[in-house]
Amino acid sequence: MALFFSLSVILSTSALMTAGKTGHILSTGILLLCMDYLFYMIILHCRAEDFSWILLTFGLLIIGITIAAAVVLDLDLLRSAFHQAGQLYMISLYRKKELYTDNSSKSGSRTMILVAFLIILASVFWMFILGYQIIFNHIPGASAWMLFNLYSILNILIAIDAFMYLQNSLYTHVDLKTDRLRIDSKDLSPLLAANDIQLLYLFAEQKNHTLTCSLALQKLNNSNNTIVDSCRHCLDEHRKATLCSDYKRIYNQILKLKRFLETMKIATILPPDNKMQITRLGWTLHLFEDVHLHLNK
Repeated sequence: MALFFSLSVILSTSALMTAGKTGHILSTGILLLCMDYLFYMIILHCRAEDFSWILLTFGLLIIGITIAAAVVLDLDLLRSAFHQAGQLYMISLYRKKELYTDNSSKSGSRTMILVAFLIILASVFWMFILGYQIIFNHIPGASAWMLFNLYSILNILIAIDAFMYLQNSLYTHVDLKTDRLRIDSKDLSPLLAANDIQLLYLFAEQKNHTLTCSLALQKLNNSNNTIVDSCRHCLDEHRKATLCSDYKRIYNQILKLKRFLETMKIATILPPDNKMQITRLGWTLHLFEDVHLHLNK
């Protein structure tokens, strides 16, 4: 990516040469290419804790040197400065995921995403207008900048990818199988018993993520009966749930699972409003905001 971002100055100087500009155009372009490549490499591979000041310092160097070259050689080189400003912002979008640790940081990410969306929209509109002008109004010297304009389109595509990358990183991704739990690609299965993961999977696969005690017992016991025999008496005779040993076991298991999910900040498990109807209505798994659940068989 550092090499790709560094190409802007060499493409703009090549366009100037094609358009008939003379002087130290090519040598300046090569020098700027090497310097930009070095600076971009430093920005892209610095540690997360050093990113902010390195981005500011070397970003100012990249843009400042290009502006100075434009003043000395040709103002058309300022096109590369606009590229560089956008590219530095793309890098900040890609690196932002490493930097946020709380909700305030995520709020900042949402602001960056909005700004990126507006920049992309403005860039696409500008390229559309520029293309129209080149095709229908035959702008003099436009052919010399064709390769540079193609490079601009590729930058827009990278900006869209950076936008989608940061947008996706705002969500907590929970991948769940009957025997494995992964949160943001981290395997947390060893933290739960096998039957706890299976219980969580049962919640996740139910409509509205609601699970009753009888259904949990049926599935966990691999029973083919529509309803477990011990549950039939509770439901038919409206017995108090806490008198049932199976209910107590499921309740304690759900309570343990609830504490784990809340600690991981991904979900909670809630009883119905009328707790007297808990055997009929069951418990409901509620995912927290910005949590995406993916079920796999």
